[in-house]
Amino acid sequence: MITYSTLILTVLLAPQDTGQREQPEHLRAQTETYVLRRVIPSTWDYLLPSDNWRPLVAPLVLDGVEFAVKLEASAPLHLDTNADGRAEKRVTSPYDIVHLQAADGVPHVVQLRRTGEAWEWANGAVLTGRVEGTLLQIIDLNCDGRFDGYGQYARVVGAQRGARTEGRSAELPRRPLSHA
Repeated sequence: MITYSTLILTVLLAPQDTGQREQPEHLRAQTETYVLRRVIPSTWDYLLPSDNWRPLVAPLVLDGVEFAVKLEASAPLHLDTNADGRAEKRVTSPYDIVHLQAADGVPHVVQLRRTGEAWEWANGAVLTGRVEGTLLQIIDLNCDGRFDGYGQYARVVGAQRGARTEGRSAELPRRPLSHA
């Protein structure tokens, strides 16, 4: 199942040479709109610039919405999936993917894993789409359920596995967008 929401990415293309600068004002800039969809990757094999896993605490807050969590030692995890305060999902597997959505909120996907007696969680979806023909994927690194924090998300450009953030540009190789 693919769960998605959309993000509209608008890019302003500025003129690059002197000849273009002499054109009338209404021709100097063009706006293009790109749609990115929230999808669940079939495999999560990204090379991230930082660890994406966080300790699971109660409540789990995503994009300002609280999802109740019931944690007990040596017991399954119980998780609220619709932000109504009641735990609808029982997780017993050491690894699971769970869909969460408040009645009026954005759908979220989280990865859950058990490490010993503790539970950890990470974002389970990416925003993806094509910009000028090149695949772009955005990963929520700070796990706040949003994709708009400078240096708090990672991006993958093209078919590579390595993701990078704005603040960590030297750690992974960067490929410019192609104009194909």
